[in-house]
Amino acid sequence: MINYRHDKEIADAQLRPLYQAVGWTAYLDQVSDLGQMLAASQDVISAWDQDQLVGLVRTVGDGHYVALIQDILVLPAYQKQGIGRQLLNRIQEASQAYRQVFLVTDTTPWNQSVREWYDRRGLVGFAQAELTGFLANQGD
Repeated sequence: MINYRHDKEIADAQLRPLYQAVGWTAYLDQVSDLGQMLAASQDVISAWDQDQLVGLVRTVGDGHYVALIQDILVLPAYQKQGIGRQLLNRIQEASQAYRQVFLVTDTTPWNQSVREWYDRRGLVGFAQAELTGFLANQGD
C-alpha cells in the first residue's frame, strides 16, 4: 500500500535514486544536497512504499499568490498505478488558495506522453489559456 506524506523531511540519500531513475540528472549534477532543495520548497508531498520513496511532487512560490509545480516524478516501476495522479491531486488541493498554480515542461517529442498525461488531468497549456512564458536561460 502506498502512503502519502506532506512534509519536507526527506534525506538526500532517499531522493537521489528517485531523480536518477527518471533521468533528471541535472539535479544530481548541480545540487549537492537534494534534501536542502526540498526544505526550501513551498510544499512537498511524497509517496512511499513502506520505507522506499516512490514518488514526489513539490511546489515553489511566494506562499500567497503563486505556486509553480516544480517537480512531479514517480519511479518507473510504480508508474501507471495512480500515484502520479494522487500526487498531483494532493498538491493542487494544498495549493487551492493560490491565484496561479502552474507548471512548465518541455515540448520535446519524447515528452509527448507526459504532456498528454497533464491534459488528461485537466491542466491547460499556456497557449490554450492565452498565456505565454519567457525564460532567462541560466545554462544547459
